[in-house]
Amino acid sequence: MENINLRDGYPAVKFTRSRAAQLAAFFRARPRIWIDGRTLSTVAGAYAWRTRTSDLRRSPFNMPIENRQRHIRVDGHLVTISEYRFVPIDGAADGVCPPSAERIGQIHLPNLAAE
Repeated sequence: MENINLRDGYPAVKFTRSRAAQLAAFFRARPRIWIDGRTLSTVAGAYAWRTRTSDLRRSPFNMPIENRQRHIRVDGHLVTISEYRFVPIDGAADGVCPPSAERIGQIHLPNLAAE
């Protein structure tokens, strides 16, 4: 965090990373590990963690993030567990998709039918 005094007599302004950037750093520190949505909510905010996770899949982050749902029984009730993981692309800078492949499903793979 950096304190910058804009003018004498005014309090310093603290600049921090956005919640999306904090979430990106959280995922990058845990590649290929499934993380429960409840944990992500503590990093990205209880009411916005799904949106911020989705935002990481687009520019400027372009992170390949997978999700899955599991169903378990707790006290006789069926509970859905929503989990997400960052899957770095081998050989890509920071393991992220190139800007041309921002949208899910548009990662360019070799055309095996043409061979």
